[in-house]
Amino acid sequence: MVAKITAPRSIRAAMEYNEHKVAERAAICIYAGNFLKEAAELNRVEKMERFSQLIALNQRTQRNTLHASLNFAVGEEIRRDKLILIAREYMERIGFGEQPFLVYQHLDAAHPHVHIVSTNIQPGGAAISMHKIGRDKSEPARIAIEEKYELVKAQGRDKSKEYELKPVSIEKLQYGKRATKQAIGNALQYVLREYRFRSLPEFNAILRLYNLKADPGLPGSRIHSHKGLLYQILDEKGKGIGVPIKASGFHFKPTIQFLETKFEANLHIDPVLIGRVRAAIDQTLGKKPSSFDAFTKILAPQRIVPVPYINKQGVLYGLSFVDLQGKIVLKASDLGKGYSGQAILRRLGLEPNLNPGEKERPGKLPFPGHDPFGSGEKRTDIERAADILLRPEFQAGLPGELSQQPAKKRKGKSRKI
Repeated sequence: MVAKITAPRSIRAAMEYNEHKVAERAAICIYAGNFLKEAAELNRVEKMERFSQLIALNQRTQRNTLHASLNFAVGEEIRRDKLILIAREYMERIGFGEQPFLVYQHLDAAHPHVHIVSTNIQPGGAAISMHKIGRDKSEPARIAIEEKYELVKAQGRDKSKEYELKPVSIEKLQYGKRATKQAIGNALQYVLREYRFRSLPEFNAILRLYNLKADPGLPGSRIHSHKGLLYQILDEKGKGIGVPIKASGFHFKPTIQFLETKFEANLHIDPVLIGRVRAAIDQTLGKKPSSFDAFTKILAPQRIVPVPYINKQGVLYGLSFVDLQGKIVLKASDLGKGYSGQAILRRLGLEPNLNPGEKERPGKLPFPGHDPFGSGEKRTDIERAADILLRPEFQAGLPGELSQQPAKKRKGKSRKI
């Protein structure tokens, strides 16, 4: 058995992940621990409300959610009642036996596995410490449960890899380097799980960092009229390459309808995140970068990527910022008047547009004649500057399925605990 614990951004994110699987018949909620009703009698709102009531008692603790998965060997047959017993004992051994928790049996993988969602906020408002819970609590629990229930043992880290997602490089996806659908699927699941976005352009702002695009089709087209969505790998010029894959073709169904639920759930923005990004931009501009490229490079250690929107005439009409630390996309309007595209350019001493046929002059910003998330023919320093944040020195804190670096060499705070 392999036990993995993650600390997701919110209880809502963990619930959405599992409840969406249930809606798609790829999972079943098989047990509700310390709830007033049985799992089959609980609706989605009641499940969420139970956790929310506890979380409201402690607004200081930032990481208030536990999301664990118990993975068993391929071919190992475990009855549902035994899965429940194992999940209950696991939660007891890691110190969450008295907490409300939900157990989801997932049905969409070759190996048997369950996901467990809970909160570490107790009825009195105190938080159960999750510091090194993986090493100090989860690992001893795993070993004891393997022995007690005579499960196939996970013999070291190499053995555990058979349960993990196939790795997707943090570098941009390249068509032909690995199975296209699997590569796109893994990248999509990471973005959907980790990032918050409120519109399709914001979603695409994140996907573009991984050479991906979500295409709803042109107005009037069949795919657009049916609210369809295609996912496609982009080449280094921003053009689609290979055969697009329908959203419905992935088992987790990242359709327009699903994305719209994410948009609605992410409407609230933490003022702390806004303040962090605003302060980073001010600090960067205070160093008087000589170009937009220099601005991007100086901003890079803050793990923030500026995303320009450019029309076909080469004029900047919008600017967003992808915060890789806060895992959110912020529009200039979220930050304030002094952070619009035009305002940033003025603060840099740059002009907002350049005639595509005109020779570039010092002090000018070389905008191409296309939207960076469309199918433009050119790729500029602005777009390439976003690659800075995808270099190894800025990969700290990214989960294993999106990093090629071995865990022992990866620096910075990890989301896995």
